[in-house]
Amino acid sequence: GAATWKAWRESWILKLIFVLLLISFIIAVTYPPNNYDSLTYHMARVAHWIQNKSISHYQTHIIRQLIFPPFAEWSILHVQLLTGSDRLANAIQLFFFGGCILVVSLLISELGGNRKQQLLGALLTCTIPMAIIQSNTTQNDIVVAFFVLAFVYRMLRLLKNFSYANIFLAGITLGLALLTKGTAYIFTVLFFAWVIVIFIRDYRLSLNQLLRKSVLVLSIPLLAILINYGHYYRNSFLTGTALGGVIEYISPQGLG
Repeated sequence: GAATWKAWRESWILKLIFVLLLISFIIAVTYPPNNYDSLTYHMARVAHWIQNKSISHYQTHIIRQLIFPPFAEWSILHVQLLTGSDRLANAIQLFFFGGCILVVSLLISELGGNRKQQLLGALLTCTIPMAIIQSNTTQNDIVVAFFVLAFVYRMLRLLKNFSYANIFLAGITLGLALLTKGTAYIFTVLFFAWVIVIFIRDYRLSLNQLLRKSVLVLSIPLLAILINYGHYYRNSFLTGTALGGVIEYISPQGLG
């Protein structure tokens, strides 16, 4: 009957998503990191951290190894130390790719979509060509995409339910997005503008209530800054700016 057909169709979509992720996993663990960015930037900084037994800045002429946000590489660092190999380095993005598929499904539900629409959204996310290609590399675009999507989801939840939990989780996801890749600043600021809706909607609140909401909302970027403080400090010490700036040349002595 109709119920049986619906169950089979849903099962087929989930199985297809699983097969696509499984193929990416096989590729990820079979072939070591070998693209240009991996060898000159992502994996190189991991090797330096392991060698130095520290995530502090070190002497190098490839400045992006130092100033770019490090969360994705920190994840690779932990897995590599735990396994004693870079065999699973490519699988980090695959893990977050699965998270992206799940969060897209949650976003569709939050926006009023039904189960069928959630499954189709998950399938479409799983079949994005660039996402498939990057899901078995040590790039960090999928990692930052996951945290941006999670931040958007939390902001949606916050607009519906102004709670301490949503405030806290919004700050955490924003902070980790910024700690992963600089493009997060562009995308998250657009969605953070949704906070204005809260004040427009609640303009009739008393002054005390409005101030309380303002303080709580401002705690979101403050929490994100706190998460990124260590990296900001190291960049400021090295380049004079928290985000690192653009450096044409720095002598080895200047990196000590």
